[in-house]
Amino acid sequence: MFKLFSLPTLLLASLAISVVVSESTLGGDGCIICTQQIPVCNCSVYETCIIIPQTCFECAHAVCLPARKSAEDAKSNK
Repeated sequence: MFKLFSLPTLLLASLAISVVVSESTLGGDGCIICTQQIPVCNCSVYETCIIIPQTCFECAHAVCLPARKSAEDAKSNK
């Protein structure tokens, strides 16, 4: 199932990614060098933790996004 996030939420996530990339060094193959640490979520109970996997351009990291109500939760509140 896909989750849809608002534009401001995605913007914040992209800013977090750019910080990860700017603090990294490049290896001989042109990919960034990352520690092999497992990302840890420090989200509040009102947020959902998303783990972004490592790629050539960014290290693995956790991003906290505002939790969304499911369709069934929204129907039961009516």
